[in-house]
Amino acid sequence: MNVIIANKYRDALASLDIDIIKKLDGEFSVDEIIETFKNFKPYTEDQMKKFKKDREIIRETKQIPCTKCNYCKEVCPIKIPISQIFSVYNELLAAKVTKKETREKLKANYSVIADCIKCGKCETNCPQSIKIREELEKINKFIKD
Repeated sequence: MNVIIANKYRDALASLDIDIIKKLDGEFSVDEIIETFKNFKPYTEDQMKKFKKDREIIRETKQIPCTKCNYCKEVCPIKIPISQIFSVYNELLAAKVTKKETREKLKANYSVIADCIKCGKCETNCPQSIKIREELEKINKFIKD
């Protein structure tokens, strides 16, 4: 019986023009799932336009493609924790934290960015071919702004 009800509502939910949670961890009864959508109100056209605009802005923002392998730090004469710095900055680029939070965290924990001697050894060792010196300079400028 639950399968019949689930299929009935699955078809109804599939027709909605929103992103629905693709995976639910744990077990849920059909009644629990139906209750979740019982008072569902679709977004207004204005809300959808804003969401789509925001989504495009986030998608256009490219994070630094660092995999945190730390090959850069191994050859850095200053031992700058590059991957950790990139990770903090990527949180900002992914809109997970504010500019203020990122700036404070970088200032408090990674002031060594300004010590980079721009030797380029890190870039030679980077399997992602990241322009590390440029990125560090950009981050250093961000900290000072």
